Amino acid sequence: MHSLQHVAPGWLSPRIWVLAVLITVSLAACSGLGGEPQVVSTLRPAPALTAPATPISDPVAAGAQIFAARCATCHGPQGRGDGEMVSSGQIDTIPDLTDPVQRADKTVEDYYEVITNGRIENLMPPWRDALSEDERRAVAQYAYSLVDLAAQEPAPTPAETDTVSTDTTPETPGAVRFGSVEGTINAGSADITLPAGLETRLFVFSMTGEEVLTTTAAAEDGRYRFEDVPIDPQYVYMTSTTYNEVTFVSDMRTGADASPDTGVLDMPLTVYGVTSDPADLTISLLLHQAAPRSDGTLEVLLVTQIENHSDKVYRQSSFVQPNRYGVIPIQLPAGAVPIGLDTQRYVWDQASSTIIDTMPIIPNTDHIIHVSYIMPFDAGGTTLTFNVDYPMTNQPELMLVPGQFRVESSQFKSQGTLQFSGGMFDDYVGDPLNAGDLLIFTLYPSDPVAQPPSPQLILGIVLTVVGVVTIALAAVLIIQQRRSSLSSSESLVAQIAQLDLLYRDGQIAEDVYETRRAKLKEQLAAVIRKEKRGKP
Repeated sequence: MHSLQHVAPGWLSPRIWVLAVLITVSLAACSGLGGEPQVVSTLRPAPALTAPATPISDPVAAGAQIFAARCATCHGPQGRGDGEMVSSGQIDTIPDLTDPVQRADKTVEDYYEVITNGRIENLMPPWRDALSEDERRAVAQYAYSLVDLAAQEPAPTPAETDTVSTDTTPETPGAVRFGSVEGTINAGSADITLPAGLETRLFVFSMTGEEVLTTTAAAEDGRYRFEDVPIDPQYVYMTSTTYNEVTFVSDMRTGADASPDTGVLDMPLTVYGVTSDPADLTISLLLHQAAPRSDGTLEVLLVTQIENHSDKVYRQSSFVQPNRYGVIPIQLPAGAVPIGLDTQRYVWDQASSTIIDTMPIIPNTDHIIHVSYIMPFDAGGTTLTFNVDYPMTNQPELMLVPGQFRVESSQFKSQGTLQFSGGMFDDYVGDPLNAGDLLIFTLYPSDPVAQPPSPQLILGIVLTVVGVVTIALAAVLIIQQRRSSLSSSESLVAQIAQLDLLYRDGQIAEDVYETRRAKLKEQLAAVIRKEKRGKP
């Protein structure tokens, strides 16, 4: 991972989104080769790779290059189904292309067909317009060869146990030796001066997520050092510190990152100040999607992307629950009730009909909020209102399956029925709004018989959000430079560290502490295994 995760006190969510890069919205598992999807409507698609001027002489080598640039985000560097989208929890699962079983009944031509035409039902976009035929065939041959390439790799080191080996012979491959973990706590905000003696905590986890060593040390002059630490290539290392009631966690390292000469593992930490100034925020995505339910109600999916342009972590100044700061309020229409709400991250204030996001917003990092709710659907028209609390830098958008609704709004303008790879969608966009404005639109049923939500409905929003994310991150190496997601190892370690502090200070009961910690460690074990497999 290449980023820091910051978790406010009490925020113990088991999953995260930046977006960076993609999100899970009832996602089906990808079964084909994934990459950046085509996006229609007002979104500019990612640029296609330039077709080669001459025929490809080495298709497998060329396919490997294209795969790394276009497919590894989802499929992982080696095609094991452990790309950033999977390890971050934003896509549930993707098949392992190195598994002989999944390739057994397929040919190179089958792979080429999937790459060319896509498998939209599994979120695999078609690449026929983005890659030339030679490029698609090269990727197909490379993807098909991944089973054979994996068979040539050395056998993996057996999974370690929780007992630290006492073998300190550095020359023994994979042996545990003892070294040090050290680093500097840096101020990421221009106007903060970090106090000396910040308590710094070291976490060492095995591949099973069990703690091999946990210890603390006080940092002096921004420097900290942990001595006599078992350094094992199969162990995961992170450090954390808490400043202004926000826990900051270093990048993940493994024992293989330690200096072979000195045994030192360098673990810098960056700490930010806290801001509550909403002027630092803008909305770069505001997307509504609606579907009539079979029980006569209306189901709405709202996705908004918030960007923090300051050099501080953004949160509000008051608690919404004990030890939980509010961050972003989302007021729902009258009569709306949230469904499937992640109560570890969001707080539902029924009295004000408001969902409050409690996940702090990291500086210069995309912050995705997605919530679903149901509300009465009146045959005479149902009006939805959204409070725009921050200035918008992009057009608000509404996407509907054709034939389901009639839309009445002075703000939304119809773009017509647009062709997506997964079907046709009625698309509506409006002009960007200012802070304090209201977005208002009314939906009328065009069909008196309510239909259950279409899978294409969910697909449309996923493809749109994916497109926005891909475009926004292209200038910063897309996924590789993104902040970690809700289920990243950094986030989970931050939650464990914060939980330990709450328990130490007597703010939570022992049984609650043990239950939550066990759950977090179980999640951490799964994420560590994915992230380790995804390291090049």
